[in-house]
Formats: sequence, structure tokens, C-alpha cells
Amino acid sequence: MYSAPASRLISSFPSAMIRALLISSALVVPGMALAQVATDGTLGPKVNLSGNDIQVGAGLGQIRGQNLFHSFERFGVQTNGKVTFTGPGGL
Repeated sequence: MYSAPASRLISSFPSAMIRALLISSALVVPGMALAQVATDGTLGPKVNLSGNDIQVGAGLGQIRGQNLFHSFERFGVQTNGKVTFTGPGGL
């Protein structure tokens, strides 16, 4: 019966662990529902927002009359992600 030397098993452990972590993270990441939103700075501050439940407030856009406007560089919402626009009452 052949058994690998202990030094060989120990030296292969870190690479095996890294491979296992990469594989498991590849399985987890697609199931995450992250929204990726970036304003472009033309109607308010330029910001990047990400998460499962993003709040886009009036301060990231401009109110004109009874309307609230926003401008985006990137607006991506995956399945089960949520972006909520908020502003003052009466709009």
C-alpha cells in the first residue's frame, strides 16, 4: 500500500482549499440578488449603490415642479433585488 508523504499532503492542502472555496463561491454568487445602481452626476451627486434593497432618495436627483428626476450611468436589478425611489409627499 502506498501512502503519500505527509509533506506532500500538507503542501497540496492550501491549493485544494482554494479550489473548494472558488467552487463554492461560484455556486453561491449567482443566487444572490444584488442591485447595482450608479447615478451619473448630472441631476445630483454621482454615487454607486449596491445591495439587495437600495433606496434612491430625492437628494440623488432634482425636483422640478411636481416631478422628481434622476439620471443613471448604470441601473441593474437582478431577480429578487429591489430599488425603491423615495421623495417628499405630494410628488
